[in-house]
Amino acid sequence: MNTAVEAEFARTLAANDKKVRDQAVEKLREWLSARSSAAKTDFSEEDMLKLWKGLFYCMWMCDKPLIQEELADEISKLMHCFATTQTALLFIDTFFQTMNREWFGLDQWRVDKFMIFVRKFLNQCFCLVKKLNWEDDAISALMKVLKKTAICLREIGRAHV
Repeated sequence: MNTAVEAEFARTLAANDKKVRDQAVEKLREWLSARSSAAKTDFSEEDMLKLWKGLFYCMWMCDKPLIQEELADEISKLMHCFATTQTALLFIDTFFQTMNREWFGLDQWRVDKFMIFVRKFLNQCFCLVKKLNWEDDAISALMKVLKKTAICLREIGRAHV
């Protein structure tokens, strides 16, 4: 990923102004679709983790419950922008890695909005598998990601789904 593009997305996704954040999410959707369709380069895990850092703080900065739910929906639906299931699964994997890394830094006022975010994201995971006609390979791949990240009970905090 181009460092300048990455830095710009991170900056605008975490902006104080809601309009700037909303525009950044829309531009990110367009950019993810275009880059994924071009198939010149795949996304790396590092690329996705950097994007999720910005998206996490975009959600962090969001106020008012209805707006939070709307943003959680918009961000969750980004997984459908990718041309391949493998890239969408990487997006899912890095979402849960980000939630695991950042979860204990949430204060009491933000826990509810991130719980809603996780629920909406998980819902879109199932929508993705449904879109793939519940293929065994897609279900197995999603379960592998979820077992590794979201429902791993070996560490406290990983069972927040």
